[in-house]
Amino acid sequence: MVWKVGYSTNGCQLERLAARDLMELAKKKRGEGYMECLGCRISNGIEPNLIIIYENELITCVLDIAPFNEGHILILPKKHYWDVDEIDQETAYNIMDTYKCFQLS
Repeated sequence: MVWKVGYSTNGCQLERLAARDLMELAKKKRGEGYMECLGCRISNGIEPNLIIIYENELITCVLDIAPFNEGHILILPKKHYWDVDEIDQETAYNIMDTYKCFQLS
């Protein structure tokens, strides 16, 4: 996403939509799907050497290959989202519920 310091909220929104339109156009031209996204490849098990610690139909949790702390995990949705604002309610609840479970352990 493209964010420029000093722009108004409306300016950022317009800039974000412009970047999204450019990505869509590039994908159509190359004929590629969302699997060019690293997060999507990880969450759908395409990347090699993953240590999946939890998975359901909406999300995948993997151990980070470069953790900040011991046990650092990534909780990734299986569906591609351009922005956190686009995540559907069920997936968002799944992410937060999973986070709470791992926080307690």
